[in-house]
Amino acid sequence: MKIDERLNIIQAGLDKGNIITSDLTVVSRNGWSWRLIQLYHALTSPLRALFGYEDSWKIDNVAKKIILSIKQDEQFKSDSSLLAKASKIVDDLSTKAGKSKPEKKKERYLEALKTTKAWIEKYSQKIELQKTAAADIPGKPVTKPVEKPVEKPVENLDAQKQLAADVLSVRKSIVTFGQNLMAKFQTEKSTPSYTISSISIMTVLCMYVNVLKEEKKNEFLTKLGITIGVDRTNLAMKEILKSLSLPQSKDGFIEFAQLIACKKDVQVDPDLKAFLAEKYNAEMIVDNDLVKSGNQWVAKKTHQMIPSIISDPTTFFAVINATALNLKWENSFKKPSAGWKQETFSFVDGTKAPVTMMTISEHFKVCVQPKFTFVEMPYRLPQGRQVTQLIILPKKNTLEALKDLQKGWGFDALNSVRPYAKNQLVNLSIPKTRMTYEMDLTKTMSDMGLPLYDIDPLVVNFKDMSKFVISMLHKTFISNDEKGTQAAAVTALMCTKSAPSPEKPLTLKFDRSYFYVILDGSGDNMTELFRGCVNSPETLVVDK
Repeated sequence: MKIDERLNIIQAGLDKGNIITSDLTVVSRNGWSWRLIQLYHALTSPLRALFGYEDSWKIDNVAKKIILSIKQDEQFKSDSSLLAKASKIVDDLSTKAGKSKPEKKKERYLEALKTTKAWIEKYSQKIELQKTAAADIPGKPVTKPVEKPVEKPVENLDAQKQLAADVLSVRKSIVTFGQNLMAKFQTEKSTPSYTISSISIMTVLCMYVNVLKEEKKNEFLTKLGITIGVDRTNLAMKEILKSLSLPQSKDGFIEFAQLIACKKDVQVDPDLKAFLAEKYNAEMIVDNDLVKSGNQWVAKKTHQMIPSIISDPTTFFAVINATALNLKWENSFKKPSAGWKQETFSFVDGTKAPVTMMTISEHFKVCVQPKFTFVEMPYRLPQGRQVTQLIILPKKNTLEALKDLQKGWGFDALNSVRPYAKNQLVNLSIPKTRMTYEMDLTKTMSDMGLPLYDIDPLVVNFKDMSKFVISMLHKTFISNDEKGTQAAAVTALMCTKSAPSPEKPLTLKFDRSYFYVILDGSGDNMTELFRGCVNSPETLVVDK
């Protein structure tokens, strides 16, 4: 299709008042540069943001003039020259607007052009990524990080404030999501033992937003509790993951790894690969046996704590996060020469079980309230980092007390109650615990009002887009002993050519009825890493 015909279709779409038309979809599938469509959306987005959707079609003249001007230039050979041409036209329009526009309209018109100009300049830099983006390499499976451009530090004070506000907003959404998900585990008659990693799940969901169709992206984010838009969310998540990561040392580590995995016949937009590599440090695996190569990656990134996540051989595309934590207590437990004592652990249903109880006499932050008592167990970390495990014990050992306790620990509640903790000498006894947990999040997400939308075929494409199922799995592991805590989580959003075999969450009755949260930082810098509840015997460790 000639450039003249392509631009005529865009012009027809503009005249109809449709941003995304069936014609555009047809053209894009026939090889039209995806960036050209993106350019059109970007040119009109500032106008819609400034003037609102009601009048957006009346003021689309800026985009029309740019499209028509490009149409007159039959010589442009690449997306780079298209952007250069668009940039020049914006400059010309700005000059003309300064002379001819009525004063009332001039300021907003120029603001729209300025925003459009800034986008064009930013997007021009992304064009270079196509040269370095990973290609689908045939043969043996290859794990290939995509080359990323060096991102300049934010110099503008307003931009720094905006980023800080966005980071805080997403941190709050992570905790709220964990609360809402936790509520789905509880029934009228029971609350199971579980461990979830909100940061792992949210990382996958935020990556997944980038493969949705444009009209679904903000809708999904809003349902997720994030209202700052896709671009700002990606920047905030990049900052959060960077701030949480802790390189390996003698005291341990906190690691986050992201992966895009697909079969060889799946076409993934190079821009998506480069973008997820830049914002999420995502690696890429292209292999027809994702069960083998994907699970090898998972086992490696979780230090063998979680050996696998993909089980269906028809899986052709997956977005995966692997989170791993290994930290030592700041005040380690010293095991007596005769070993720890075995004691009795009581559950809310009245049953009891033996458990190895670890004891220590040390200063800890403790808060005693009418309905609960909690202790903060800090980990040994470099100066400036603060990661703690809050162990929260209900005053009454009843199902109602345990359920009520778990409902209230949101972001604001955690920050408001922790200052009341006093540093005092404590004879502390906690059980050894070890727990593996897994759950199919697909239906749970739908029950939470978060259905998993179909991916955009312009971004991820395979031969038969009509026959596939999207599923989401989450696995965790956690162990508390004398030395500290080992924990891992893997979340995978997968596209399979057939419905995956139903995997029932592993039902385990773990130890002493208590609830815990592992947090990084405090105040506005607090991020939830893990939260869970111990309330059934299999989680207890009995030394032999």
